[in-house]
Amino acid sequence: MKSIYVICMLLLFTQSHSANEMSILEFVKEGCRANDNLVYSGMGHLMCAVEFPEPLKNYQSEIFFAFEGKKLYYDSEEFFPKERIIVKQAYDGEKTTTYRCRYNLDEGTIFPSGSISGENIINMDNIPISYGIALYSKSLEELLSQQEAELIGTDTINGELCYRIRTAYEGVPIEMLVNSRRGFRAQEIKVSNPRGTATISILLEEFERYIWFPKSIRIKFPLEISDEFKEIIVKENFKINVEVPDSLFMVKFPSGIPVYDSRTGRSFIAD
Repeated sequence: MKSIYVICMLLLFTQSHSANEMSILEFVKEGCRANDNLVYSGMGHLMCAVEFPEPLKNYQSEIFFAFEGKKLYYDSEEFFPKERIIVKQAYDGEKTTTYRCRYNLDEGTIFPSGSISGENIINMDNIPISYGIALYSKSLEELLSQQEAELIGTDTINGELCYRIRTAYEGVPIEMLVNSRRGFRAQEIKVSNPRGTATISILLEEFERYIWFPKSIRIKFPLEISDEFKEIIVKENFKINVEVPDSLFMVKFPSGIPVYDSRTGRSFIAD
């Protein structure tokens, strides 16, 4: 019933809004909120390829993630020329458990560790599927609710109306292009800092009616040694509103590794 209500609200937003009923900015915020409410769970794999300018080396990473309500699981494996880094994090609604392991391929050494925190410390910006839906672990609705948020114009992408909005988070200027025909998701985000502007271009795909998520993301960052590098993320096997095993939201530490619990300030060795 909730989904039916939200879909009806979306139809109302996309077909019959006017400046007299609400400001365009409020209209976009309501559209973001309505689409967010259509999604309660999901899981999938991501492949990420990063292209650096010389003399830096390219690398690839594989990511698996899952969420259900506020619960979240994040599992990444990054492949560098001389090392491999594994990170597993899970938030069960009360605490975050984290496992990290770095493999030095030249020396054959392994550096594993674990930690427990009494809050959600998972950085959603590490999960590229959130681009266009969240930024700095904040939803678009939250970012558009900032005091600095303002509508600066409109544009079109493939004939679809988009709203160009300027906002900020903790003093960092952000400009985004929000597509009203694709779930009120951002298709372009620009984040400025003293070194330049990072541009995030997002290709959106409709997974179910009115439910849009990024299919791929291209990110251009300014670097001191060169103009930019590009990060290309391709989503694979992503499913929404599916049953997620509850056991997934707790990382099991391998036996013998050191674990630090920030809730108590104590360390121990995992059984």
